[in-house]
Amino acid sequence: MRTSTLVLVSVVLLVCAAPSGALARMAQDKVNVFDGFFAPAQGTPAAFKDIHLISVANPGHNNSADRTAPYPYGWIELKGARQPRFPLLKPTLEGKNLSFKTRVVRGVSYEFSGTLPKIEYESLDEINSAPVLTGTLKKLQAGKVIAEGKVPFGWFAGD
Repeated sequence: MRTSTLVLVSVVLLVCAAPSGALARMAQDKVNVFDGFFAPAQGTPAAFKDIHLISVANPGHNNSADRTAPYPYGWIELKGARQPRFPLLKPTLEGKNLSFKTRVVRGVSYEFSGTLPKIEYESLDEINSAPVLTGTLKKLQAGKVIAEGKVPFGWFAGD
């Protein structure tokens, strides 16, 4: 009984002492928009309401992207279980300007050019308070623009 009480007290002391530094570090960690997904926000044009999410690998780290992965630079995912993904070609980030194109899938592709107000946010509350990406999205079929509009994107964390 004394041994189990001693072990319990030791565990409690460790848990109480250690987290203060860990919690402080966690509170200081910033949220990077490339560590999650972009999702069309309120105000998205009807032509793009079928987009579920966009995943973009940080263009600053693309030199180390796993070229054997099915989507090394990210993808556009449409709503619906049987919808294809549109793999991104190498995206570019110049300052706060992000642009990318997708591969052609079933005769359709997308192009995007927009702005990230910030890449790192202080907290999840800050990142969830406003669109984190806004720009012009184009949908092309057989190389011709069939839809174009300004699209605001919110953000959510990945699994």
